[in-house]
Amino acid sequence: MKKYFRSSLLTLKDYKHFSTDFLYSLLAIPIQVFVIYLFWKYSLQNTKVLSYTSTSLCKYFVFINIIQLSCFPAMIVTYEVWNEINKGDISLWILKPISYPLYVFSKKFSEFLIKFLLATGLVEVITIFMGLSFNFKDFTLGTLLSLLGFILLFQIQFVIGLCTFWVGKVLTLRDNIMYLTFLLGGQLLPINMFPKIIQKVSLILPMQYIYYVPSRVLSNTYNMSEFSLYIKIELAWVVIFSVIIKLLWNKGLRRYSPQGG
Repeated sequence: MKKYFRSSLLTLKDYKHFSTDFLYSLLAIPIQVFVIYLFWKYSLQNTKVLSYTSTSLCKYFVFINIIQLSCFPAMIVTYEVWNEINKGDISLWILKPISYPLYVFSKKFSEFLIKFLLATGLVEVITIFMGLSFNFKDFTLGTLLSLLGFILLFQIQFVIGLCTFWVGKVLTLRDNIMYLTFLLGGQLLPINMFPKIIQKVSLILPMQYIYYVPSRVLSNTYNMSEFSLYIKIELAWVVIFSVIIKLLWNKGLRRYSPQGG
């Protein structure tokens, strides 16, 4: 495991664009918080929508955007795997005494972690200055679910990328799944604002555990029985996708040729 840890550290040290694109996005967060807060405050006018107040809805959408920003390293995994298989570069990894899936994950996870902790930390500081409540338990549990959500997103993207061993055009498949994730992942609206049938379908699919569930916990619009159910289902999906990745990787290597066939 030391080699994967070292690759994570090297990724952070060599993360040259971290000081530009991400920091610009980070600086936009205070403006984002203020605008979203005003929108929902005057839209709801001190009324509640289900379990949401204007404050909790503001925090929900801010955390949704933060998780999206932090998860960007995983969003390009499908393309990177597709590209390495088609170009034949994957053959270089076959000869190395290192797991390619774990190596890629260690690099992407380190990027996610630093982005997420910096961004969420900034938001919590802003909420305190705005006189809003800060709950350490929600922050801790939400961070745990966000880490698992990133793992799920990475696994989904990696599985799609591995399909390149059998199917040439996997990027369209990725885009379609990401559209579905947008709808069932709580990015448009919180899932519990949708009809009951959609809520039931979303509960058993992995999409809502990437964005919706962590954001709901971070914005304190959940109860502990829901958290217990969420984390069990999320862990189950992580295990399922781990098995799928192992199977696809092993089967893909057996039929692989460096010419991309």
